[in-house]
Amino acid sequence: MESTVRVVEEKLWVKNVGGLARYENDFYQRIGEYKDVPGNPWIITTMWLAQYYAKKDREKALQLLNWARKHAFSGLLPEQLNPFDGSPLSVIPLLWSHAEYLKTYMMLK
Repeated sequence: MESTVRVVEEKLWVKNVGGLARYENDFYQRIGEYKDVPGNPWIITTMWLAQYYAKKDREKALQLLNWARKHAFSGLLPEQLNPFDGSPLSVIPLLWSHAEYLKTYMMLK
């Protein structure tokens, strides 16, 4: 499991703004050229990663939870973010993003 998470982070972490893409070369809601960007960061996938860390590394889980909170817009979480400036893309608010955020929060309580 640990080596799988390492590979997922290595391949899918969006270095510009943080967060985890769904999969490599994800074309959904792409904006422009994505050189060295695996796809748009999603709140849901990033919270799944945080949930893994909630069981293993509380500090890392809190960092990911805070990343999501930082990318809320007027308290609303989007489906995904622009990988270049962190602005919301697609649906906002997305209930599933909020649900995974709250699930992660509750796991850390």
